[in-house]
Amino acid sequence: MFNRMLYFRDVEITPALIESVAVVHFARFAQKIFPYAKLNDVAFYWKNKKETDIVLLTGGEPYAVEVKYQERITKDDFASLYHFREGVIASKSSIKLDEPYSVVPVHILLAVIASW
Repeated sequence: MFNRMLYFRDVEITPALIESVAVVHFARFAQKIFPYAKLNDVAFYWKNKKETDIVLLTGGEPYAVEVKYQERITKDDFASLYHFREGVIASKSSIKLDEPYSVVPVHILLAVIASW
């Protein structure tokens, strides 16, 4: 938005940009929910064989968030979540509300955590 306002040109919205925005919003969310905790104790990035973009500790249990800003979500996109009991994929536009792993458009997911 600022790029468009200041430089008068369109900004390319890339998956990396959306992932960065999501990470920042979840970090702020974690600090809001757990104001006296160190950020690294409640929100972090995790890597084993597969990277997980965001991991939140909620009630001592890890909750995984994988950002996949793409039109189609495939079975392979869930691979990084299988190390966790619960998680969500933040997608471009896909919705799939299932247990234990859901798919929610990133703009809806960020709006929900911003309203808490």
